[in-house]
Amino acid sequence: MECKIEKTNVIQIVWTAWNDSFSSIVKNKQVAAERGWNPLNYILLDYPDLQKSMNTKACNEHMSILSKQATSLLIYMNSKLKLG
Repeated sequence: MECKIEKTNVIQIVWTAWNDSFSSIVKNKQVAAERGWNPLNYILLDYPDLQKSMNTKACNEHMSILSKQATSLLIYMNSKLKLG
């Protein structure tokens, strides 16, 4: 039998993963405290384990894309305000 993930299966997969990992506020706070990540802010980026997994090139590419999208959105919004 072929194992295939259909589009309709994705929601269930994401929902299950979310509930098992991110939805537990108590567990998330406990993990953050154990790792010394309080307060939760950009200082987390200095955490050695996170730095090991950082891909600077990919991060820069994503930031460039986001910047272009934000610029396009602002131009679009500005044009709508002028017309409105």
